[in-house]
Order: sequence, then C-alpha cells, then structure tokens
Amino acid sequence: MKNFYKNKRYLMFVSGVAVACLLSYTITVHAFGTQQCAASRFASNLNCTANDVSITGIAIAPGGPTFCIGGSIIVVDLDVTVNSGVPNRWDIGIFLANDGKNPKLTPANGGSNVCSVGILPTTDPPFRNLDPGPWGGILDTCGDVNGSMNGNTGRGVLRMTGVPVSCQAISLSGGKLYIPFVVSWDTQSSPSGGTCTSIADPVPATKAKCNSPDTTVATEVAYGTLNLVALPAITNTDGITTITTGATTTYTVVITNTTGVALSNAVFTDPAVANLTANSVTCAAGGGATCPATTVAAMQGAGITIPSMPINSSVTFTINATLNATAVGTLTNTANVTVSGQTNSASDTDTIVKTKIFDWREVFQ
Repeated sequence: MKNFYKNKRYLMFVSGVAVACLLSYTITVHAFGTQQCAASRFASNLNCTANDVSITGIAIAPGGPTFCIGGSIIVVDLDVTVNSGVPNRWDIGIFLANDGKNPKLTPANGGSNVCSVGILPTTDPPFRNLDPGPWGGILDTCGDVNGSMNGNTGRGVLRMTGVPVSCQAISLSGGKLYIPFVVSWDTQSSPSGGTCTSIADPVPATKAKCNSPDTTVATEVAYGTLNLVALPAITNTDGITTITTGATTTYTVVITNTTGVALSNAVFTDPAVANLTANSVTCAAGGGATCPATTVAAMQGAGITIPSMPINSSVTFTINATLNATAVGTLTNTANVTVSGQTNSASDTDTIVKTKIFDWREVFQ
C-alpha cells in the first residue's frame, strides 16, 4: 500500500509536469479594430521588404462600375489575387486603404486611417489550413499559404465584398483608380505564432513581413490599379428653377479635376436640346488649367477638348441660350465630361412657364 501511494504520487507528479508542458505556451489572439490598418496594428511604420506573399492584382468583380468620380467614395466588390512563395506562411492579412492613403504608414506619418481587412478562407483549394488547432481550445480559422497550394500554382483569389475606396488615380496608374494596400503574414504557426480567428487578428510578424507596392515602379503600381476610370467632377446650373417661354438663360458648367492626376484629354460636350437655342459658349480657367477654343457647333457635336488640367484645377464654360416661345413642360440641359471613353454628366432642369399675353379685356372685367 505504501508503494501504491508512492507510485500514485509519482504518477500525479509526472502527469502534472505533462500538463504544465502542454499549457506552457501562450495563446495569442489579437483584438485590433476591425478597420485598423497594418501599420496602426503594428504601432509603427512598416518597410514591407519581404516577398513571401504578394498581391499581384485587384479587379472589380463582374458587373461592377467602369468609372468613379474623383474625390468620391465608392463601394465595390473586389477580387484580390494572392501569390505565395514556397515556404509556409500563416494568417494572411489583406489591408485595402479606404481613404487612398498608404496603410504601410501610421496615420501620424500620413498613412491610412481606415482599411478594409481581409483574411483568407481555410478552404483547400485554393488556400491552406496549416495550423487548425485547437490551440488551448481555440481554432485558428484564418487561411494560410505556401507554394504548393491550388495545384502547385501558389496562387488564389479572394473576393472582398462591400469595400469602400477613395476614387483616385496616381501618376503611374494611367488615369485609373489605384488602391494602396498591404498584405501581411505570420512566420510561425500556432501556438508559437499568433492564433487568428477573425479580421481583428492579422498583423505583420515584423516590420518587414509584409508586402506593399512601390508606387514609383509601373509594374508594381499595376498590382493595385483597377480597370476603372477616375473622372473629373462636373456641375451645371442656370441658377433658376422656372423659365418663361422666349426667355434667355445662362448655364454655368464647371469641370474640376479631382482625379489626383493631371488631365490632358478631357472632352466637354453639351448636346442640343429641343426648343433651346444655344447662342454662345465661353471658357474661363482656374488653378493652372488651359481653356480651349470654343464654338457652339463643337460643344453640341464632337466636343471641346480641354488642353490641360492640373490637379484640382477647373474650367468654367458659360453658355447663353434662349428658350423657344412654344416650349412646354420642363427644360433639361445636360453637360458632360468624357475621359478614356467614360462620361460624367450634370443636368439642370427648369419648369417652363408660358408667357402671359396681355389682354385689354381683362382691365374692364
């Protein structure tokens, strides 16, 4: 009996050591803000010099828009192509800037303040589930990558839905929307590395363990460029809401380059409107823009090409027009600006009021 208790104590001791060993690691589950960008999560600027994982394309999902208005926020569904090198990499985080700024930098250093964050599914293919767990009762549910995934292509596509992005082009994006991004990863699997369960968890393992395009290199800029034209803003008004038949009115059309890059190919048109005669069109430029020669025939036909518009510059077209005496209903005039085959329009609508004919008989009634 004495030996039994001794052996029992020994087994308990051995068992205790085993339990202690099993529980000696620390389960790290982060709790960052779900829209917090990569540098903010790391609490420092990142250099993102590693190429273990990369994004080699962002595309508008089928059926999405073909243009956006510079300076506005649009919400789109995106297909993000993720490429992996040969080694295993865990808990991939994708950070797409919503505000057009660099998620590699902290907001204090001019970086992005808000991001859409994506994690990979654990579905194989196209991605991997290399450390499912449970680790301390916690399942790691963030997808992983390596070079043999998806039929040894090392490539997969993630659909991110409802992503708000700032409509902006940059110098090497060819006038098309560019989204700054960071893709990050953990270099250790759970439990040695972090345990990832949601978009609140991914964070770069070090300042280098992330990838972000060099915006001075055209081939890298292409990775974050969407096939979506950034258009200048346009407004159109004659300053009234009703117009009398036979009256003359003046439309003011302002085109402002809000795209983020200089423009030299914007075309202005204001097509002919039934019962409205355009008498003249003139141009005034601001912010360094150059006015083109203007004629009514060109404005209502092939269009007037604006020679140059630096960033944030504007051109103002003033159109004098007369309404036909027999017009009825409403009068709508639409002005357009077209870049790379895409058009932004602005319309002004007035209610037509019939000119009252003076009748002497009314004086004596």
